[in-house]
Amino acid sequence: MSLTPREATQLLRKIAQKIPNPLPDPASLASSEDLARLALSLSKAGRHEEAIPFLQASIEKMSTYEPELRNALAHAWAIALYVTSRGTELREFAFDSDLDLSPSTRARVLLKLAWYELVARNEEGYEQAVAAAQDTCSPDAHQIILAECKYLNASYYVKFPGDLHAADHDIQLACSIFRMLDERQLLGRALELYAIIEWNLGRARYALDLIQEAMEIAASLGDFRSTTLVIRQLGIFTYHQADFSTSQEALDAVIELAEDIGFLNSLESSKTKFVRCRIYLMMQQAPVALQLLNEVRDDVEKMDGVDRSIWFEYHGIAQFQMLDYVAALESFDQAERELKKAGIETYELAEVYWHQAEVHLAMHNPRVALDLTENALKVVRQCGNERELGQILRVKATALAQLGQMEESIVLFDEAIEELRRRNYQYELAVALTRLAETLDEDAQRAIEAANEAIAIFNRIGLSELVSDAMHARDTARLKLQVVQRIEERNRISQQDGFIIAESRQMKELLQDCQLIARSSAPVVISGETGVGKEVVARYIHEHSNQAEGPFVAINCAALPESLFERELFGHKKGAFTGADRDSIGLVTFATHGTLFFDEVGELPLPLQAKLLRLLQDGTYRRVGDVTEYHAEVRVLAATNRDLEDLVEKNNFREDLWYRLNAFDLRIPPLRERTEDIAPLTDLFLEQESQKAGIEFWMDQASRQLFENYGWPGNVRELESAVRAGATRAIENGCIKVEHLPRALRQWKSRKKPAILSLEKHLEVEERRIILHALRQCNNSRTEAARFLGIGRNTLYEKMERLGIVISKEATA
Repeated sequence: MSLTPREATQLLRKIAQKIPNPLPDPASLASSEDLARLALSLSKAGRHEEAIPFLQASIEKMSTYEPELRNALAHAWAIALYVTSRGTELREFAFDSDLDLSPSTRARVLLKLAWYELVARNEEGYEQAVAAAQDTCSPDAHQIILAECKYLNASYYVKFPGDLHAADHDIQLACSIFRMLDERQLLGRALELYAIIEWNLGRARYALDLIQEAMEIAASLGDFRSTTLVIRQLGIFTYHQADFSTSQEALDAVIELAEDIGFLNSLESSKTKFVRCRIYLMMQQAPVALQLLNEVRDDVEKMDGVDRSIWFEYHGIAQFQMLDYVAALESFDQAERELKKAGIETYELAEVYWHQAEVHLAMHNPRVALDLTENALKVVRQCGNERELGQILRVKATALAQLGQMEESIVLFDEAIEELRRRNYQYELAVALTRLAETLDEDAQRAIEAANEAIAIFNRIGLSELVSDAMHARDTARLKLQVVQRIEERNRISQQDGFIIAESRQMKELLQDCQLIARSSAPVVISGETGVGKEVVARYIHEHSNQAEGPFVAINCAALPESLFERELFGHKKGAFTGADRDSIGLVTFATHGTLFFDEVGELPLPLQAKLLRLLQDGTYRRVGDVTEYHAEVRVLAATNRDLEDLVEKNNFREDLWYRLNAFDLRIPPLRERTEDIAPLTDLFLEQESQKAGIEFWMDQASRQLFENYGWPGNVRELESAVRAGATRAIENGCIKVEHLPRALRQWKSRKKPAILSLEKHLEVEERRIILHALRQCNNSRTEAARFLGIGRNTLYEKMERLGIVISKEATA
């Protein structure tokens, strides 16, 4: 700004020094010309209350003055009567036919009466005064009268429900004429109205430029009244934009002028305190605001309906912030009554409605709040003033959210935020962004972005008290996003090959091993009980291997009969057998540059094991009935729920094939050994069932506890089946209870004692596995194996005998 409010007040003080202080008694002045000049000086300075006795004394002698001075005094007297609300005297003066005034001056006096009637919201008196002014002196004949009429029309559109765009047109024309005629005092006052109209139309930046120019003109002319009113309007604009420092500076300047020069009456001072009160309310300082309101309580009854409603409105906001909802509603109801009693339905009434709606939202009465916002929107449409539209839409959106109408709510929030951005209502924008963040259940990322913007605004405008609300909304959204991302990631990977839940230490270690193994192309044996997820681990290795771009082909060795297995695996030549009417490629060919997974490899018949061995040794194979040798570039993974070492010892599995397959040995622990994975697995399967059924499934505490305690002999496959069965039976309300679960779980729950895990048996299994591993590493030399294990040879013999370990050939000692 080229001139700050404080600089403007300093300029006014300098100009004020040209007027005598204290003012003399009107009767003591030497001549009537001196009396008239001092009266006009006070009027020009906007000190109309002080000018009244000097103007009154001059008017009594008006017939003695020259026409120019007489007309100037008459105009100044009319202004003073209008400003000091002496309506009866102003009417008598305006229609006094005995006054010897020029037609132009009489018209301007009548226009001052029109201004008074307009402020008093007396439409009939306003129209009568305007008509009389136009009859007295046609606006076409005098440009100054035309400009004042346009200025007056524009103000009419603002005071009463009307067309703001028509008001904008009229005030632009008035300002242009005042500027052309160099009527700077009228120009300054018109610019203030021009700024208010532009502000109401949402052109905040231009409005601030206009109010700045108005302040500079009024200050340079020494017009105390206009300067203070303009500065106060600047305070109103800037508090709406949450520029509290500029707003406070402006209001401080107005109050200092009132105290130093004493030209403002108590009502004007009270209005200034209203504005300051609103700032404190925005800053969440309700007790301070209430104190200010109590200071001006005595002036409330002297105010018009609008100003009285503002007092009650601010009182209601303060009570609302202090969580006294009943008192808040009482104050808002009184504000509504004051406006309706005055016959006013402009943005002030819309503002009261949406404040009432906010209280009802806090009291969880969304339907009442929704009705109130509809009333507010109706008023806005009728009066054409949308300055409160963003706030109304924000409150309506919140009401819809409480009613569960989320889609409509989010659309309205978007409209509200766009409107508040356009008007640069920073405080209200941050509130709307916070409420949007609280509403966006389905779009956590956008909720986080909205909350972060709200936090930034609240911090920038110094409202740290409100940051916590936005931070809570952001943190809640972050948690939702984490859950959503986790579920999405699980769903994404579960739809791919190789998804693994790994919350337990054992599974995390297994995944690390898988990632290392994936870098190699060597075969892998994956062992574990039925249902632990051996194929899932195989797919995981494939997805992280160099073969990930190739196919993953699974073969269930237990499901295919021996007669079909070879032709399915390797393919066949046309004519190889009855019905072979064309060549057929096998699964090995399909798996080229990918992974070939043999599930339940322990079930593979011995003759086929030899053919698989050849594939592993040199990567070659022959189709059934074909002499051509083919080369396969595939990686082989195998899974088994049987002890292949035991099968080798019993000659049910080729030892050489075992060594070829077992380049890497992965054991998947059963679910009972990794209970940390039960809850996340359950959540995953619940989410999958929810997506399939279109409703949200969840489990009560008893079911959750049962899942945690159950032994899961069928492992992950059994858990998934249990969730699916529970969801099927709980389709009505989505809550899975114990009675919805499979019989095996329900009966297990009734047992008094769970099965006891034998530590001794478990240790024997591990001991046997380690000894067999040592023997393989030492080529079945018991002496080398004992040395490898760090025990004596006799000790090894005893353990082998106790554990039933028999080697197929003697080792050289």
